[in-house]
Amino acid sequence: MAILNFPNDPKIGETYDENGVRYTWEGVQWTARNSGDYVEKSGDNMTGDLTLGIDKITLNADDGQIQAGYITCDGSLHNGAVTVRRDNTLGSVFTGELAEVGEANEVTSVIYASGDASFNGSITADGSATFGSTITLNPPSIGSDQVNITWSPTGGVIYLRDDSGDINVTLSGADGSATFAGQITSGVATGSPNTSGASLGPAGYCSVSHKDRQNQNCFTIIDTTLGSSTFSVNGNGSAEFAGPVEVGNRVFGSDTNYGARIQLADGGGQQYGGFYAQSNGANSTAPSNLTLFEGRDGSDITFEVKASGAATCAGNIKSGILNINSSTTTGVNCYNSGEIYQQCLGNSSDSLEVYRIYKGTTRVYSIRANGAAAFSNTVSASNLLVNLEPENLSNYRTTSKTYEVDGEKQTEEIQDYIGPVLDVKDTLVRYETTLKSVKQAVEEAQDFPTLKEALLKALTKI
Repeated sequence: MAILNFPNDPKIGETYDENGVRYTWEGVQWTARNSGDYVEKSGDNMTGDLTLGIDKITLNADDGQIQAGYITCDGSLHNGAVTVRRDNTLGSVFTGELAEVGEANEVTSVIYASGDASFNGSITADGSATFGSTITLNPPSIGSDQVNITWSPTGGVIYLRDDSGDINVTLSGADGSATFAGQITSGVATGSPNTSGASLGPAGYCSVSHKDRQNQNCFTIIDTTLGSSTFSVNGNGSAEFAGPVEVGNRVFGSDTNYGARIQLADGGGQQYGGFYAQSNGANSTAPSNLTLFEGRDGSDITFEVKASGAATCAGNIKSGILNINSSTTTGVNCYNSGEIYQQCLGNSSDSLEVYRIYKGTTRVYSIRANGAAAFSNTVSASNLLVNLEPENLSNYRTTSKTYEVDGEKQTEEIQDYIGPVLDVKDTLVRYETTLKSVKQAVEEAQDFPTLKEALLKALTKI
């Protein structure tokens, strides 16, 4: 080994190398520093792991991991992770405290080994975070939990609370349900001009505002098994129903129920629709003239049906298809002008009774298809004219009348008889007067010449 020969008058920090050892002058002495066994206080690098307390703390020089008891910090240039382990779930693995000068330390955040977490402030993350059980946000100014995110084997649940601790929003991952204590609003649902939106209210209302869906649906129910909507409401107020519409508690077998029903059904393949209305028959305050159905043109009542069955129509009443230009149609039209038209088939029997009147079970009046009429009692009339030559076609004048049936104009040719007639009333009066004169002549005559003269005079009136 070479003899050490230190320089004279060295300066502080000056070094001297000998026998593989570097010596540094520190002002009063030379201190040995081996370049492979020591690390400089500044500007040096340690190439191996550093262990403290044998196995208590380890600094890994290869991957940057720090292991301190149950705490592990993994990291590299671009990725890092902190792992804290406990042998039970009772304690916390992270606690954040706010330490202000002159103030007691305030716990602001806690993460528990069970996976629960509590934060007094907000959470902001550009990445993802995983918690084992529950996350609770508890702002210090409120004093109660405002957000709870919990986990269960069936799914997660998010609870949002107000400052009094009441749950106002619940979102369930188990079944996809959502519960809101207040109003749910999408868009602008205030009804202001040129706005659109919808709202659901806790008082049980649904409100839709729109500006351009007059002829489009604003609410729709779809039966996916049918592939079509069963109920829809358009923006113009119109609605479509695939099934019956029931109002009230209508039960036809009851005298105390009342309501209305718009029927749409398929009864054994016989598709039909109808409207039914029922009043409370046992309610003495509900008179029989109570209106069950009413139609209006503006403010004018055009059609009305009473609970008693009475009906009033301001317009025409039509049954069947009446077409006087066809011999294969049948129907009855009652016009508000006071006319009644009735038509039977052109090949109907002349004896077909197209009109009947009964008194109880007794038929007292009827009109046949050929125009014949039968009366069971006295017929009263102010006069009676009998056509004397109805077979002579030259005794008729042809005119036409045009009227409208269901929006279609129909023209009827009318044959007016203008031939000789027998005025029954005038004839009977004249015969009665003549007979009275004959009777008087017979009573007053003294001889045959006088009687003959009186009879001839009386008979000149007929």
